[in-house]
Amino acid sequence: MRHDRPRAEMSRQEAFEVVVPATLSNLGPGYDVLGLALDWGNRFTLRPTSGPGRWTDLGRPVDAGMHALFAAVEHTCAHLGRTLDHGLDLVQDEQVPRARGLGSSATARVAGVLAAAAFLGEELGRNEVFALAAELEGHPDNAAPAALGGLCLCLPGEAGRAPRVLQPPVLAELRVALCIPERRVATATARAAMPARVSVADAVFTSAHLGALLTGLVTGDLEALAAGLRDRLHTPVRAPLVGPLDAVDAAARSAGALPAFISGSGSTLAAFVPPGVDAPLVAEAMCRAYRPEGGACAARACGLGGPRLGR
Repeated sequence: MRHDRPRAEMSRQEAFEVVVPATLSNLGPGYDVLGLALDWGNRFTLRPTSGPGRWTDLGRPVDAGMHALFAAVEHTCAHLGRTLDHGLDLVQDEQVPRARGLGSSATARVAGVLAAAAFLGEELGRNEVFALAAELEGHPDNAAPAALGGLCLCLPGEAGRAPRVLQPPVLAELRVALCIPERRVATATARAAMPARVSVADAVFTSAHLGALLTGLVTGDLEALAAGLRDRLHTPVRAPLVGPLDAVDAAARSAGALPAFISGSGSTLAAFVPPGVDAPLVAEAMCRAYRPEGGACAARACGLGGPRLGR
């Protein structure tokens, strides 16, 4: 997975540009621990301006406390014990819709960490970029694939340490069909729906199916992958927030895809598409099934991906 580096020094006249990928998270039973980068994302371009600490978005002043990217810039500066001697103006090509379970906030936070390091002339390791973004996200499953690319299994950190990320290889030929509703689902709302306790039976079910899911993703065993997408932890309580999951799931399977699942907090519904199956047609079928009950939505087909940096 390509992950280029910005130059160590940048003049005040230079712009910094980064594309940070959209991400799927949870993938069924991998609640808060599993994420996957896609091959499209948000493009952020930042240019120096006069006035230290002056942050602008398309020339309009913004409060860093209310802006994910500039909060990440300030967080990274504090982490490095440095300050920028100039302001920054942001131009964003926003392709990843917000509040749809596709990691939009993680794209902004990863971009802010990378931008701050670049303008300060600092070199941050990939895991350090991830850790800083995850601190702001509050959970690692979108921040990890946004920063590192590929498939990420996040092991919770202990004693205040950052989560450890494992990156098993994944079947490269897999594609993803997306049904992206217009309805938004706030992360706080989706998290509030989660049960405080789960039964031993559901915990065993979750661990078994997560193992099957990872086996399928790594080996290409589509039967294991399909079985592993089943979930009892978050899907039952979040399904009412996202719309007609059962109808979309049936449509995805009929079109040749694997079972549909909720990405992140929703509202996006996703399905893995095996080689030889038309992913755009699957996405359209999912949307046709969604609209009568769930309302407006957009179809998208994509592959797997990771960060692309440049200037």
